[in-house]
Amino acid sequence: MLTFTSMALLLSASALLVHGTSPPLVSCQVKGKTYRHGESWKPDPCTFCVCEDGKELCAVTMCAIGDCPHSFTPEGQCCPMCPLAGAMGRRPWKR
Repeated sequence: MLTFTSMALLLSASALLVHGTSPPLVSCQVKGKTYRHGESWKPDPCTFCVCEDGKELCAVTMCAIGDCPHSFTPEGQCCPMCPLAGAMGRRPWKR
C-alpha cells in the first residue's frame, strides 16, 4: 500500500522524467571557494580539478623522466625541461 508521502515522491519522479528535467546539480566547496558543477581549476601547476555534482575530482600530471643534465622547471609549469644550447636557442641534439 502506498502512503501519501510515497505517492508524492513517485509523482515527483515521474514529472521529472516526463518533462526531461533533473534535480539541480550540486556545487563544490574547496578551501573556502565555491565551484559550479562542471567548473575546473588548477590548484597548482601539476594538478587539474573539476567539480562533478558536488565532488571534487582531481588528476595529477605525470612527468616524463628526461635524460639531460641541468634540467629545470619553468615558473608556472609542472614538468622539468632540458635547457636550450647556445645563445640562438639551438637544441643540444642534431636533427
